[in-house]
Amino acid sequence: MIELQRTTEDTHVALRACGRLDAASVSTVEAELDDIVRRGLYDVRLGMQTVEYISSAGVRVLVKYYKTLKQLGGGLRISDASEAVLTVLRMGGLSALFEPSARRAEPASPIPPLTRHTFGDCSISAYAAAASPAVACRVIGDAQALTAATAPDVLARIAMARDRLVLGIGACGRDAADCRPRCGELLAVSGAVAYLPTDDDGTPDYLLASATIQPDAHVLYALQCDGALGLHARFETVAGQRAIPVSQIAQALLDLCAAEQIALVMIAESAGLIGAALRRAPTAAGGAQFAFPDIRDWLSFTPEHMHERALALVVGVVARTAPACLQPFLRPLAAPVAAQGHLHAAVFDYRALPQGPLALHATVHTLFQEQSLRGMLHLLHDPRAIAGTGESMVVRGALWAGPLGAITPAGPTP
Repeated sequence: MIELQRTTEDTHVALRACGRLDAASVSTVEAELDDIVRRGLYDVRLGMQTVEYISSAGVRVLVKYYKTLKQLGGGLRISDASEAVLTVLRMGGLSALFEPSARRAEPASPIPPLTRHTFGDCSISAYAAAASPAVACRVIGDAQALTAATAPDVLARIAMARDRLVLGIGACGRDAADCRPRCGELLAVSGAVAYLPTDDDGTPDYLLASATIQPDAHVLYALQCDGALGLHARFETVAGQRAIPVSQIAQALLDLCAAEQIALVMIAESAGLIGAALRRAPTAAGGAQFAFPDIRDWLSFTPEHMHERALALVVGVVARTAPACLQPFLRPLAAPVAAQGHLHAAVFDYRALPQGPLALHATVHTLFQEQSLRGMLHLLHDPRAIAGTGESMVVRGALWAGPLGAITPAGPTP
């Protein structure tokens, strides 16, 4: 049995342990350290003066979080330890865990943000301003085809480039004929494309660009945004708030970019997502039927906030005002935010993000390479007075955004 006492200081978290750190108690320590990491606290000083015994299971969890926190730009240091703990760690060649050791370098000083902003429940630290050229947006296909009386037949092929965002309805496969019966929610960013096939058990799939592979997809309709996202920021809840509405983050990014329309990418710890996903491909014979009661066979809705404490990769377009060609893709965000958006989310197992500024390409690829893709949703706001479930909520994470420039209406399908 082990007892833990946590104190949050100005620069670190002090965690004092008392008892035995063995296989029976290691889950308690893991849960405590995991909660500390999830709160964005990456510098931990562990007091083990009153730990009377440590087994190999206990050593494993210390090494695990020593590596994890170091990768996140922080550190785990043992500030004091009993003779029993010192003996085991020294025998295991783990003296680097001791605070007095000269071999343990101090965590690197965090890079200060350019500016800090507060928007409602959200605190944003901006590391790069939206100073790059505007992002070009191209409308592909007809979003209204989803509710057409007949099944749409033509799909467009899109190659997934490094500085290209895509969100819409589509699939990956050999060719358009292979993709047509599997079209579902799709998003792409930095050469990674994820989609939700509608021809099996709803297991999401993905393709990742490499030196020898350039993924592509075939879409029924989509928004394609090309260009670097000039604004990069980190965000978290302000003191006393549990979570941030996604609509509030969208409004903050519109303000920071000083734009009427923006493209955005967000990687965030979820406090619960609200949305929908296709059950069947809209290219099926007869086309999708969204009138009650047939809609239950075509769409699945989240009955409550889902995927809490997971990591969400969100790709979207948000607009205060929009040209006619963009309007069919947009849905109202939650009041009082006077904006509309089209947002898709890929849901992964939780992974803490390193402190400070992050490179979008490397962060996205690490996410796909090291975490499991659990699900996909088209994020929606459910405003119904009694039965409504509200909107998606997040806790902290990283943001990239850029203003839209030229918006090209849909042309002939390539």
